[in-house]
Amino acid sequence: MIPMLALLLWLLPCHAFADEGAKWMVRAHLEPAGTVVVGQPVQLVVDVLVTTWFSGAPQFPTFDVPGALVTLSDDQPVHLTEDINGEKWFGISRVYRITPLEPREYTIPRLQVLVHPGLVEKPVRLWTPLRKLHARVPPDAEGMAQFFATTQLDVAQTFDRPLQKLHVGDAFTRTITLTAKGTQGMFLPPLSFEAIEGLAIYPKTPVVENLSQDRQGFVAGRRTESVTYTIQRAGQYRLPEMTVQWWDSVGKKIREGIVPPVTFDVATTPGYRPEIAIPVDSATGESLPAEEALRPSRVWLIGLACLIAILGWLWPRVRKYATRLTLRLAERRRIYEASEAAAFARLCRVAAGDDDEGTVRSLYRWLDRCKSVGKPGLAERATVLAQDDQYWQATETLFNRRFGSSQPSSDHSNRELEQAVRRVRARLSEDNEPSPKDEKSLPPLNPV
Repeated sequence: MIPMLALLLWLLPCHAFADEGAKWMVRAHLEPAGTVVVGQPVQLVVDVLVTTWFSGAPQFPTFDVPGALVTLSDDQPVHLTEDINGEKWFGISRVYRITPLEPREYTIPRLQVLVHPGLVEKPVRLWTPLRKLHARVPPDAEGMAQFFATTQLDVAQTFDRPLQKLHVGDAFTRTITLTAKGTQGMFLPPLSFEAIEGLAIYPKTPVVENLSQDRQGFVAGRRTESVTYTIQRAGQYRLPEMTVQWWDSVGKKIREGIVPPVTFDVATTPGYRPEIAIPVDSATGESLPAEEALRPSRVWLIGLACLIAILGWLWPRVRKYATRLTLRLAERRRIYEASEAAAFARLCRVAAGDDDEGTVRSLYRWLDRCKSVGKPGLAERATVLAQDDQYWQATETLFNRRFGSSQPSSDHSNRELEQAVRRVRARLSEDNEPSPKDEKSLPPLNPV
């Protein structure tokens, strides 16, 4: 007796009472309620009702059922107003769509719904009852290549151009669209396009989608498959008929969607040569067998593979040599940047402009690197060593312009300084070279 009473209480809608002024409940049922076929969507309708109002939107959870596809409908919630036992109730209804993928029994777990009734301080947690769902493949449909059920299947065939006045080298696209009412697009079967001699076939990626309408939500699934044919030879062609079997969930029997065959003629195009010509036997004029036609391609593939292997062997060695060469060039560049020649070239480049500050910095940087001037490099010492009046006047004018408070007495430009510096550098270089006479002369016999 006790187990029966517990089962009865479990199946009844869940009620709770906060006080005499507020009541709430949750209900859940399946549509359709009986056994369904695999792939047929089933709706789990969950109703939440209160006797006052909702201070916040009810929170419906998401859940999974192993072996089935479960989605919470994104349609607008349905608002309810009911009279139960002479009392006014107000509610909100949401729909879960459950699509079984295998023929077996499914358990739909209890769902916790968070409700915010009016006149209640805290939210209320309500639980839906446990439900069972049975899915099967009808006995009459067990021989189908791919079973899917729907109430209506529409099959459409279109071409991107008329199939009249076609010539060798032309191309056209054949598109077949399957639309199943009440069935998601993922359950529609793929189509198979047969190869036809004389036509090169290029299938495209299928497009699978679900169709929805305002206020109605999901209505149908659609699968679109396209294939492009390129004509290689003249003659008469026939695209074969295609048959799609589906289970009529209303009539309870197998039905067929037929794609009708298409026949067309192709004329020869004068002077046409395909991009990849089909080899022809010179003796018979017929096309060579596929094995012989592909033999040159295999030779090219082997050669390409050998080339890739050689490049793979050379690449580490070339990269190692390139790294060494880059480091060597960087070292040579560093040595040059620290040399007297680099400092002199920078001085000449800056002196050609009107930058007195840069010219002064470049002048002292060059003097620091002149061995005959010594360190620290001073302009006065270079003047004494070079004995060049123009150099002395040019440097004095530069220093007066840069650091003096009065106008310089002479008007020597940086260009004149550059010419004077070139003479001074040549003279200092000559003085720095050892004299042949000095190298051969003997030290004094009687040094003091």
